[in-house]
Amino acid sequence: MTTNEAVRKLHMVRGEIDAVDRSLVGLMADRIELAREARLLKDQGELMYEDPAREAAVVRRAAETARGLELDPEIIRDVFWRLIALSKSAHSRDPGVGAG
Repeated sequence: MTTNEAVRKLHMVRGEIDAVDRSLVGLMADRIELAREARLLKDQGELMYEDPAREAAVVRRAAETARGLELDPEIIRDVFWRLIALSKSAHSRDPGVGAG
């Protein structure tokens, strides 16, 4: 492969990575919107906002999925804990909605 071919293919691959990144951010936004909906349902049902067991199960399931895809489960755990924190942060910015 020539240098020019490698550069051209690298540019194409980077474009695909950029598209995946945009999709990931969109999926995160979808997840946050669903978490907001869950929060409203908790409000309506007078349910507990925090559910540490549920959060741990979500993170554990993500790590198991990561192992099956040969991804580092510790990094995936970290990502999912951060996604949960992002959802909680979004709740705290919503008018009339606290963390949870």
